[in-house]
Amino acid sequence: MKMLFFSADTGEVQQVSQEFANAGIVCEIRHSHHKRNEEGDAELWIRNDTDCHRAFLLCVQLGIGFARRPVPEVIEMDA
Repeated sequence: MKMLFFSADTGEVQQVSQEFANAGIVCEIRHSHHKRNEEGDAELWIRNDTDCHRAFLLCVQLGIGFARRPVPEVIEMDA
């Protein structure tokens, strides 16, 4: 098993997990707890190491997880 990524946003991890399930990639969500953050992070683990590359490619294709692009800042100009 390999941890693919983690996030404090459990919804994001659940979204990626669902996309993996749709693609036939078996994974599970685990929750870690840290002293500094009682709620912890949601972690997405890939059950079969051989699915890891395909999972990364799916994240890039969908723009989710680690492959999510930042929202560009809008610069207002005076007219």
